[in-house]
Amino acid sequence: MLQFQSVIFNRLNYFLAFILVLLPPALVSGPAVPDIIISLLGLFGLVFFIKRYSFFKEIKKIIFFFLFFYIYFCLNSLFSEYSKFSIESSIFYLRFLFFSLFSYLIFEKFKNRILKLFFFSALITIFIVGIDSYKQLITGVNFFGIIIQNIDRPSGLFREEYIIGSFIARNTPLLLAIYFFLFFKNKTKNIYFLITLLLIINLFVIISGERAALVLISLVDIVFFILLPIRRIYKIISVLLLFSTVSCVLIFSDVARERMINETYNQIFDGEEIYIFSKQHQSHYESAFEMFKDKPIFGQGVNTFRIYCSDEKFYINDLACSTHPHNSYVQLLAETGLIGFLFLVIVYVRSIYEFIKLIKIRNKNYIVYSKLMLFLSVIVNFFPILPSNNFFNNWINIIYFLPLGFYLYLKNK
Repeated sequence: MLQFQSVIFNRLNYFLAFILVLLPPALVSGPAVPDIIISLLGLFGLVFFIKRYSFFKEIKKIIFFFLFFYIYFCLNSLFSEYSKFSIESSIFYLRFLFFSLFSYLIFEKFKNRILKLFFFSALITIFIVGIDSYKQLITGVNFFGIIIQNIDRPSGLFREEYIIGSFIARNTPLLLAIYFFLFFKNKTKNIYFLITLLLIINLFVIISGERAALVLISLVDIVFFILLPIRRIYKIISVLLLFSTVSCVLIFSDVARERMINETYNQIFDGEEIYIFSKQHQSHYESAFEMFKDKPIFGQGVNTFRIYCSDEKFYINDLACSTHPHNSYVQLLAETGLIGFLFLVIVYVRSIYEFIKLIKIRNKNYIVYSKLMLFLSVIVNFFPILPSNNFFNNWINIIYFLPLGFYLYLKNK
């Protein structure tokens, strides 16, 4: 009987590991499939957390930190004027933490085998998304017959969502982190591979037409080349090659230049006015700030910006209303007040602190480089001065929490 249970348990572990490997392509399929995967893995993470709490003792501070703010988000929703709507966003938020904990367990059990599969799953997904978007931009239709809706912004496999660049740029640091851990021992050959990979990824991001994503991938480029353990002359050559390639695309592609440069300039400098990114973005921020001033400590309630932005009390203009204010920090100030805002600030500041500490001790250690890329993932995903997704959106939170499981696996190595 015990042997039978052991066989079933092992098969279940293999199945769940396989499900984790499928997560990168699932993120492209739409919101339903990745949400089911996260919920399933999160449920098993909760079960293992209850049964094997001692396994998680070394990371209890991280767990308690997230639990504290999770409880705050739930209470914030319950006391919101629109509690029934708000609680739907906060009550299930905990599953992302338990998803990360279960990912950590999977990595511990299968080690490099599962990491290699996950790496190639993510890499192949990024290339398929990038090549598919290029075809859609050039021909007007992608490989699956989806017709382009905006001449300068392909949506590709994401259909109505213009998130190709965000998907690629936000997942790149995790991809680099896993690559450093698995393959970086044969240094010379692998450095050339990484530089080539980063060059192709930059081209995919430019093709997407997402300006925020271009800034994020540029941040990854800067940090990557500063930290790259090669001679300075090779760094300079690599940077010049990357810069020249990106510049040529922007100079010779009318579509890319119009979207990335001309449209950006026109939206910021609109007539005699100067706006933060655009008049619409600034309207979002102004409306959110009015909500924050109304309830500065606790905010209006989790995910309620979409409701209050049409309230006369917070009305700015017809452009101000949206599902979220397009900046995570602004959103948390408006919806969860200073207390909720503190959650993100602590995560961000601590990540920068750990990042700087690791820079001082890196000494060409591939594990340290992996950790640096993981903290860079946090710095990129929560970069404070750029437009961003809804903080409580399921899809973006999967991307936010994906690196945490790998970080927990590397923490004591």
